[in-house]
Formats: sequence, C-alpha cells, structure tokens
Amino acid sequence: MTVPKITIIIADDHPVFRAGLAAIIRNAPDIDLVAEASDGEELLVLTEQFRPAVVLTDIDMPKMNGIRAAEALKGAANPPKVLFLTLFTDEEFFNKAIDLGVMGFLLKENAASDIISAIRTVAAGKYYLTPSVSDFMIRRSEGSKTIEKEYPGLLELTVTERKILRLVAQGQTTKEIAEGLFISVKTCESHRTNISKKLNLTGTHALVKFASENKNRL
Repeated sequence: MTVPKITIIIADDHPVFRAGLAAIIRNAPDIDLVAEASDGEELLVLTEQFRPAVVLTDIDMPKMNGIRAAEALKGAANPPKVLFLTLFTDEEFFNKAIDLGVMGFLLKENAASDIISAIRTVAAGKYYLTPSVSDFMIRRSEGSKTIEKEYPGLLELTVTERKILRLVAQGQTTKEIAEGLFISVKTCESHRTNISKKLNLTGTHALVKFASENKNRL
C-alpha cells in the first residue's frame, strides 16, 4: 500500500533562499512540494487552491506577514499545519504564534539541515521546536499549570470558552471574536459571562484585565 506524500507549500520573499529550500524538499521521497509563494497574500491564494497538509512560511514578508497569514489559515475549513521559518526567538512572539495554532519553529540558519525533519514532525501532528525556543514552551506549560491552581475554574471552561478567553487576551472585541468563530454577538457575550462566573471575576472590565495579565499562561 502506497503511503500518501506530505503536500506542502513554502512561502518566502527571497527567491534564492526559497529555491534552495525547494531543492532540498524535492529530494525527499515522501514530500510533495505543490507550490511556492513570495508573500503572505499569495500564500493564502495557493493554500486555498492546493489544500496542502503543511505550510512552511517565513514570518517577515511583504503584503501580509507570517503571523497574519497564520491567523487567516487558522480560520480555514481544513487548515494546514503551519511551520514558521524565523530569525526571531522572542518569547512574546512565540506565545502569540502558538495561540494561533502554529506547530513549529525552524531557524533560517538551520533550515538546510533540519527542514525535512521539521516538515515530517509537523505533518504528524507534533510540535517541532528549534532548541532556542524550547524553553519558551516549557515555561508556557509551567505557567498554565500554575494559573490553573490559582484559578481552578479554568478547568471548568469548555473548549469554546477557553478559545474565547485566549482571543480576549489577544485584544479582540466581542464582535471580532463572534465573526471569527462564526457565532452571534449575543452567543459570544453569553460565553464571556459564563467564563467570568467560572473564574469569579466581577466588574465591567474584569475579564479583559484578567486575560491581558495572564495571556502567556492561558
């Protein structure tokens, strides 16, 4: 029985670097490079067209950066696994990317040697973290455990409520959250009320303040 190949699109605005990655990927017998993009907007169009299993994208690109592209891809009907190519190792940026569902971080300086392993790992539904950001994930995990002890009501939140709480932490309004989750504003407001009750938060801006102060631990 033939195992289906891992389909992938790569996006990077530097043609020489992108060509180098493409050459490496094409030599992998189990990976099928279906398209290449030079910016975030082109990436979204090609992803809609080819429906790849994995998207390997640079973060700093013209027209639409990797973060915005990942945010848009997250809302797709069958979103691909996203693997970031990056020069950055900022912890706040890392947490934001993980909140968007990004599955991997590959440093550009290590891309030539690690790219095939990274693609296979992410395609299998596992996180691929370059060593320079692995400590960020450990701290994130430890922070989640700590805040759950401080606010045991977090364990009572439904999957949707937890997702809404994280979106509040990202600064999204009720209307923006409702549109992103394809629910009514009234339903979103109801979820926010339930979250506040479970966390014993009172006051008009209590939920926003709690989410903002704890966004890297949620």
